[in-house]
This record gives sequence, C-alpha cells and structure tokens, in this order.
Amino acid sequence: MNKKVLKIDIHGMERQAAKHKLENLIRTAPKDVGEIVVVHGYNSGTALLEMVRGELRHSRISDKMISVVNPGITTLFLRD
Repeated sequence: MNKKVLKIDIHGMERQAAKHKLENLIRTAPKDVGEIVVVHGYNSGTALLEMVRGELRHSRISDKMISVVNPGITTLFLRD
C-alpha cells in the first residue's frame, strides 16, 4: 500500500503557533499518511527550523529527514 504525503508551509508563523499546528496535523493525520513535508524556511531565521528538527516530538514521528536539495524543508516520517 502506498502511503500518502502531506505538505505544510509554516513560513512566517510564530514558533508556538507553528508547533501547535504541526502537532495537531500529526495527531489527526489518517493512518494512510506516511510522510509530512514541512516547509519552514531558513533564510529569515532559524526558529522554525530548530523547532521542527529539535523540539517537535510526537509518538507518531518515527524519523526526520533534512532535504538535501532545500535546507528549508524537513520531512517527518510517521508510524501507523
């Protein structure tokens, strides 16, 4: 079964609001979603990047991958 991929852009959001939005998305994502691609940017500061890569924790996140093409993107891999 192919897993679905969701994409979310949190550019310009405040750190806590972005964290809350991501946690909610992870919690409510259907079981057939295997990845969430988070576009957080990095040119205008690293607060969102650091939150996604360092602070964001959830029992459904099995791994995180930094894009080699665009350092402003992190992919979250989800458990069922």
